[in-house]
Amino acid sequence: MQKLIVTLLSILTLSGLIGCERSGSTAPSSQSDIGAPASPLPGTGEKPGRTWATVLYNSDTPIAGFQFNVTGVDITGTRDGAAATAGFTVSAANDTVLGFSKGSTIPSGEGILTVLDLSTAGNACLTDVIVSDSNGTILGTSVENCLTIRVINELVPPENPESPTTREVSYTSDVPIAGFQFDITGVDVTEASGGAAETAGFTVSTDNNRVLGFSFAGDTISAGSGTLTVLELTGSGNACLTNVIMSDSNGIALEASVTNCLTINISSAGPTSMDVLYDTATPIAGFQFDVTGINVSGVSGGAAETAGFTVSTANNRVLGFSFVGDTISAGSGTLTVLELTGSGNACLTNVIMSDSSGNALTTSVQNCLTLNILER
Repeated sequence: MQKLIVTLLSILTLSGLIGCERSGSTAPSSQSDIGAPASPLPGTGEKPGRTWATVLYNSDTPIAGFQFNVTGVDITGTRDGAAATAGFTVSAANDTVLGFSKGSTIPSGEGILTVLDLSTAGNACLTDVIVSDSNGTILGTSVENCLTIRVINELVPPENPESPTTREVSYTSDVPIAGFQFDITGVDVTEASGGAAETAGFTVSTDNNRVLGFSFAGDTISAGSGTLTVLELTGSGNACLTNVIMSDSNGIALEASVTNCLTINISSAGPTSMDVLYDTATPIAGFQFDVTGINVSGVSGGAAETAGFTVSTANNRVLGFSFVGDTISAGSGTLTVLELTGSGNACLTNVIMSDSSGNALTTSVQNCLTLNILER
């Protein structure tokens, strides 16, 4: 009977990616998968409940480090799994999980990578996954069923490592693309051509493994999916995109993520941020302005935060002041940072700036986001 219970608990552990524990006790677990200890199982007791998500992996290459973001839940800690067995240091902050070791690796195979402790139950999904080998080379990955990382090596070395090969950079976007830039790791880029970028008349260049594409005439790549450009490569590593920057026709950065190393996913729904600048010879005691062309979802940072200002936003209106009478010193810099959603050209209107006596300061707006305060 005991053997039957242990076997049943092992099956539940490996198949149940998310579970809830109602006590601090844990049930027995199977250790048949070396380096992949089972996650805690439901138990009974009087301690507060605990919720977790089990991150699985499948790799034919030893893993020397990993990083990923988790959406849908809040992470309170990490534990167990092959990462712990290999002596990895695994940390979690702001829903980003980072795991590495000073020399050891997680052997190739499959099992539990790590267990995430969560504050509440939810639909945990991994995004922005980065996995590297012992040489620091980024490995190709895909995410299956939200919580399984599959490590893939798509770039097969040619017979002559110095002979060129090609790889397509794919894209999926719900908005037109006016420009792009990204770096390539793992191989050397000798040229970029073809794809939707060439069809749209873009000028595409590469230098020091950085690829840049834009149109002198202001043309755009239509929303949709396909091949963005084709890279000509030398070397025998695994080509992966990093530091991706995509922009729309207004010059606003678009939210972009990379999957399978060479596919760029773009959505206009994600937030972006823009700095509101200022230049003044008079200390600022308060400010108010409206933002047109885009939606403001938050505001923070800048000289306003440094001065202890309370800054709020509602209905695309931003208001900043100090309850204790502090001021932003005369000078120039970033007044505050706007968090924006949607695609559009952010511009400031209906600007009101005041000094410590409550007097309105004469202000002009330049380049949509710079406030110039004239001397009284």
